[in-house]
Amino acid sequence: MNKQELSVLILDNDPGNTDLLLHQFDAGNYKIISNRIETREELEKFLRRDSCDIIIYAYELSRFSVLDALSCIQESGFDIPVIVIADSIRENQAVELMRAGVHDIFLSKKLKRLIPAVEREVRDARNRESRKKTEAMLKDNEHRMRLLINSMREAYLIGHIIRDEKKNAIDWSYLFVNESYKKISSKNDLQGRKATEIYPDIRKNDPELFDVFDRVTSTGVPETHLFFFNTIKKWIHSSVYRIEDDEFAVVYEDVTEIQKARSEAFFEQQRIQDVLEISQKNMDSLDNMLNFAQEKIITLFESEYSFFSFYDEDKKEFSIQAWNKKGQKDCTIKNSPIIYFLEQTGAWGEVIRQRKSIIINNFKNNNPFKKGYPEGHVPIHRFLSVPIFNNGRIVATAGIANKKTEYTEFDAMQLSLMMDSIWKIAEWMKIGEDLKKSEEKFSTAFSNNPSAMGIISIRDMVVLAVNKAFENLTGQKEETVIGLSISEITDEFRSPDLPFLFQKALKKKHFSGEEFEFYKQNKEKVFVSVSAETIEFENKPCILLVGEDVTRKKIIDEEIKQSREQLKRYAAHLQSIREEERIILSRDLHDNLGQILTALRMDIYRISKKLDNNENKEIQSMAEDSKEMLHLVDLTLDTVRRISRDMRPRILDELGLIPAIQWQIDEFIKYSGIPCAFKTNIQNLSLSEENSIGVFRILQEALTNITRHSKATKAAVKIAKNKEAVRLVIDDNGIGISEEKLNNKNSLGLLSMSERASLFGGNLSIRGTKGKGTQITLIIPVETNAL
Repeated sequence: MNKQELSVLILDNDPGNTDLLLHQFDAGNYKIISNRIETREELEKFLRRDSCDIIIYAYELSRFSVLDALSCIQESGFDIPVIVIADSIRENQAVELMRAGVHDIFLSKKLKRLIPAVEREVRDARNRESRKKTEAMLKDNEHRMRLLINSMREAYLIGHIIRDEKKNAIDWSYLFVNESYKKISSKNDLQGRKATEIYPDIRKNDPELFDVFDRVTSTGVPETHLFFFNTIKKWIHSSVYRIEDDEFAVVYEDVTEIQKARSEAFFEQQRIQDVLEISQKNMDSLDNMLNFAQEKIITLFESEYSFFSFYDEDKKEFSIQAWNKKGQKDCTIKNSPIIYFLEQTGAWGEVIRQRKSIIINNFKNNNPFKKGYPEGHVPIHRFLSVPIFNNGRIVATAGIANKKTEYTEFDAMQLSLMMDSIWKIAEWMKIGEDLKKSEEKFSTAFSNNPSAMGIISIRDMVVLAVNKAFENLTGQKEETVIGLSISEITDEFRSPDLPFLFQKALKKKHFSGEEFEFYKQNKEKVFVSVSAETIEFENKPCILLVGEDVTRKKIIDEEIKQSREQLKRYAAHLQSIREEERIILSRDLHDNLGQILTALRMDIYRISKKLDNNENKEIQSMAEDSKEMLHLVDLTLDTVRRISRDMRPRILDELGLIPAIQWQIDEFIKYSGIPCAFKTNIQNLSLSEENSIGVFRILQEALTNITRHSKATKAAVKIAKNKEAVRLVIDDNGIGISEEKLNNKNSLGLLSMSERASLFGGNLSIRGTKGKGTQITLIIPVETNAL
């Protein structure tokens, strides 16, 4: 059997006494480890580096006293029992030592109970040490526990139930709360106070708390609950358990955000299901769909009233489209209007003015949005309204009212999402209703249209429908035409152009004014002007052909065309005769009148010379008159020559068009005083006589107009030739001819220029820019040049 170790420190200066004491332990089951010291210094040194189970002090130790030894031991911090052995000791001395800390005193002659005393004191010391460690551990654990509880994310509460005479729980007091509980309750001064003192309405708002705490403290059975804590407006998950008879502990977890997320997810799922049900329900009209949707909205948003209205941003007016059934029943306004103007509305029109959702959770309070509502209007306590947008424009509004709890931004967002989906359904239904009405109108218009109409399927290229006018135009009955293919109709009407028109319609999707001809059954030839448009008919892609009988118009147009050609030839003939007359007149003026004036000038000159030398005053006067006559004849001769040149400049016939143009520009500069530049890349331009005189006359008229009307300070003429055409451009920097003058049918000069150009196949354009001048452009095709 292993012996228990026992460490003994003996304070004695006599080794013999030490051996005698150690001998007392031989009979026990101990393995003795002993040390002997004699001085205080040795004791302090020993206690600094070691310890022992018990200290035995020989009372007769002369080096230092028992009190000194006790003081040294106490200073070391060790709890070591001290036993004193003395040869003799007085009672008062013994009492003093026991008070000082000595655990037991023995006389040296009576050591029989020394070993039991040592065992007892060692055991007690060890128990004290163990208890001390346990207390320190408990204290440390309590500190750790408090730190742990205070660092918990969950709220922690220790409370004490307060009961009445009948043992009913009427209140509780807070014994301890952690930091998380203070945060969740937003209260700091809870410890030691009653719940009803902190929350006066807690019994009314959350009576279930008292029931739970009462049950748990009475039965000792823990309970777990999820409930909405009305007092602090939060969702709480609680675990309650009993500590003692009326003491309980609660672990609270704030699950408001989790519960909110779950609630919102459930709400959103329900909204999607409602929209799906609305979209899939077979509704015979838009009004019925909207009424059904209103009831879904009421249930989903736990509200009392709801409405939906279309809105016209241009007219700034609402048209009430739907109320829920209760709203229709409770509203007793007489002659309630359907159309409202924005400026007449209060809170429910503010959603338009602000272009965002409006929430009013206390309708009784003063609010700048409200304008009051008429007698008989449904009572409103809480109100939420949202706008519905389509391509950036507000197209409708929706509202709900009188939810038991407050409306939130989440409600506004969900109502907006739901109404956006309902709007799209409503829009499609409205389009469907409009399409149905449109189809009815189309059918009526198609049947009664005075123009011949036919509908041809794109897929199989057969006739699906024709109208009465088609029958009148073609002589073919509806029942004989429907179902025929394009090729069969082509053969029936002997019209090879019809497939071409159909292919063109397929390619271009639409066209108008295409003419083709066909033959009736009586072999009568008919001309038709056709327009085409791709449409949907009976859910098929089709081509709508619209035909106008233009046979009579075709005949009239041909007659007009022939008449115009005759007039054009006649005009050309007149121009030719006119030019020939000008040539004759120009020659007569130049040759005959010019010669006569020249001869007259010579005669007057001779008379003037004879009269000059006569001194008679009357004759001298006649001489002066003759000189004036000579001057007038010179002026007349110049005028005759100029008129002759203007009527038909010989340079045009003798040298050609380009020199004639240069000569005319020089004449223009001389008589108008307006500088005019001339540029050309043509050395020699060969035109027929008619075309040359036509171009020249146009140039003459243009320069004359610059002189008379333009107020220009400079002008320019450019004539150039390429492979395709000859281009003559006449520019000035004057006031610019106006559109009014260009379109004036009485402007004979402009009309003459255009007619001359058309006679030789040219194209004349006149463009004026106000304050910047006028540009006249004549283009003569190469084919015409070759004439």
